[in-house]
Amino acid sequence: MTVCDLALAAPDAKFGYPEVRRGLVAAMVMPHLMRHVGERMARYLLLTGELIDANEAARVGLVNEVVPADHLLERAMTLAKACAEGGPQALAKTKEYLRQFSHQTLSIEESAKASAAPRLTDECQAGLRAFFAKQAAPWLQGD
Repeated sequence: MTVCDLALAAPDAKFGYPEVRRGLVAAMVMPHLMRHVGERMARYLLLTGELIDANEAARVGLVNEVVPADHLLERAMTLAKACAEGGPQALAKTKEYLRQFSHQTLSIEESAKASAAPRLTDECQAGLRAFFAKQAAPWLQGD
């Protein structure tokens, strides 16, 4: 959802980046998240792993709109139709310029490497084992 051009949410949706709680790094979404919500909110979400509700996600710019669940598909189709009415070359060029103007400094390859590297660590492996076993992360056990 973080890398989508447009995003909608049902009122009961929750959003977060809990990777750090399992020893992972959400590097692939970091540049996109920072563009959408700014550095302060990105730090909050990425460092705490806390979840936010749909209204907060809309307030900070993570989603465009909160739509009643029974109207979500209808609204998504309306937005898709509005986008499809644009000239294909104009849409492609607009998306290219948006990417260029966003000052994304890491390439997709660099982001992928940054996201994958922690998965090889003992910390991450232990965090994932605990997650799948529905246990607290090892660094939290004993608290």
